[in-house]
Amino acid sequence: MRSFWEVRSKARDAQTSRGVAEPGERAGVTAGGHLDHVAHMLANACIAAGAAPTNVYYKAPKEVTDSSVVAPGSISPGFTLPGFYRPTKMWDVVVRANKRPIVAIELKSQLGPSFGNNANNRAEEAIGTATDLAKAVKNGLLPEMPWIGYVYVIEDDPASNEKSSGKRDRILHPKDEIFNKTSYQDRVRILCRRLKEERVYDNTWAIATKRPYCPNEHATKSVKESTPCSYLTKKFKDRNHVHEFGFKELDQELIGYSGFIDSLTAVVRHHCSLDRKENHFREHWDPHAPTLYDQTE
Repeated sequence: MRSFWEVRSKARDAQTSRGVAEPGERAGVTAGGHLDHVAHMLANACIAAGAAPTNVYYKAPKEVTDSSVVAPGSISPGFTLPGFYRPTKMWDVVVRANKRPIVAIELKSQLGPSFGNNANNRAEEAIGTATDLAKAVKNGLLPEMPWIGYVYVIEDDPASNEKSSGKRDRILHPKDEIFNKTSYQDRVRILCRRLKEERVYDNTWAIATKRPYCPNEHATKSVKESTPCSYLTKKFKDRNHVHEFGFKELDQELIGYSGFIDSLTAVVRHHCSLDRKENHFREHWDPHAPTLYDQTE
């Protein structure tokens, strides 16, 4: 998680040094790559579980030099899977065995201060991505449904912790009571729980992380006035303006890291064991050996 913030900070500093000024954290967003270290961590877990490094596809962080699959910072067609409602979808981590995908993982992040603008979009994307892949499998575009996982990283700050019931005058029908008096972090927790419980994804992992620096640390006065740090807005004027790195799982038991990794690596071990057996029989096939279809006396 610390690397997540370091990548964003470096991207912001790089744009500043080139004379490119973007408000708030937009520089970190547009540069991308902030979730590459998370992908690298999950890829390593798959390799440790028995997947061949050449069958694990992900976008390696630029400073990583031990990836034998994808050149650091580059993109491979290995993690692009067919869709049904769209031509293709580029997943963040894909593991293959016996020439077919057995794992596909989607990584998403959401940072402040505009949580409301992106919360519903993230839910729609998560549901749509899984539905699209399932339909592609059903229509024969893939031989079988891979294990699919969803990882959601949200910034832990006053705005994402604030509980709200929303504006009642905007809806004609009552919403699910579970969303009453919830924060954006609560909504992420509910989303990831239900995506798992309803089998939209095989497993999910939700985590909140604190920013170790102020997003407007190097901003000009005009930028600070137009997009103030959420710690300094009138809404949270009673809070201390202190940025200190930290992270927490939103539900360690149901949608935590340990459960996610256990589920992921179990699938990898199962398929890679079968893959090794199939390769063994192909390499040591005896045409005279009896099969299950041979008649025995």
